This record gives sequence, structure tokens and C-alpha cells, in this order.
Amino acid sequence: MRGIDHSLLVLNGLLLLGVTVTPFPTALVADEVGRPGAKLAAAVYSGIFVGIALVFNLLWRYVSSPRRQPMLLRLPPDSPEVQAIHDQYRAGPIFYAVAFGLSLWNAMASVAVCAGLALFFALPPRAKPQTR
Repeated sequence: MRGIDHSLLVLNGLLLLGVTVTPFPTALVADEVGRPGAKLAAAVYSGIFVGIALVFNLLWRYVSSPRRQPMLLRLPPDSPEVQAIHDQYRAGPIFYAVAFGLSLWNAMASVAVCAGLALFFALPPRAKPQTR
């Protein structure tokens, strides 16, 4: 990062709000596993992650926008590293929405998708080699 501005701080605050709320649906899922409320708990759990993924994407798109003047990133927006992060983060809202949909059918499948996404996002994005 080269710098920050007010909008970035607001987006980061929204992201941190989502992260700080995460223990509640996690505990809810743990309490409801095998009970009639498991589907609702999984819906709340995956729904929180849909929101976090959307805010995270907004934050990343804001920071990496080529129209941003002055630039907030040290890397150019068209660099392979930035594009790899774009590609990886694009999957988040889609698959968390899938997990939300699954929660209406099978709570454990929904939680498994969320766990898989946690592993996916723990891995560093791979930059595609540039062709010249």
C-alpha cells in the first residue's frame, strides 16, 4: 500500500465489523449441529461470509482501481500479482452464496463449503506468467 484515504478506512471498518461478528454464527452452528435449527444456523453462518466477501471485494476493487489517483497500491493495477488477487477474490461471493443456498438443504454441506473456502483463501494467489 502506498497510502490510505477516508473511503478505504470506511470499507476496512465494514470488513472488520464482519470479522468481529463471525464468532457469533460460528458458535450458533456449533450449538445447533444435529438439531432442528442447524439449517438456520448454517444460513446465518454462510450469510455472514457472503457479506464479508462482498465487502472484501469492494475494498480490493477500490484499492486496486486503475482510476484511483493517487494510486493506493505500490503495484500497477495490471500487474500479474494484482490480477491473480482479482481472480481469486472473484470466487468468494459466488461460492459463499452457493454455501448459503446449500444451507437451506443441508447444513453440514454448507459448513463444508465455507471450510473449503477458508482453505482456498489461506493459499496465496498464483500470478499467471506474462506472455511477451
